Amino acid sequence: YPLVERHITYVHIKDAFFEDGRVMVAGAGEAEVEQVLTALNQSRYVGYVSLEPHLQASGPFGGFSGPQLFHEAATALKEMLARIEAANAG
Repeated sequence: YPLVERHITYVHIKDAFFEDGRVMVAGAGEAEVEQVLTALNQSRYVGYVSLEPHLQASGPFGGFSGPQLFHEAATALKEMLARIEAANAG
């Protein structure tokens, strides 16, 4: 992260397990999403963040979540961002 921090203008949120590639909501996999977003928040990141969870089905060239699973993924990310904001507010 420190080597690329100053070049980051866009963050694509996706979390998974490395061994089998199983995609999870942000924070439930092994991608250290919360740690990265915390570091970005502390450095006053002002770029974009997008969410592409592909929780239901994914393959090498695509995936799908559907409305309910996307809602779960968005909720997990919003809760994570709220925790990060609260931790850095004090």
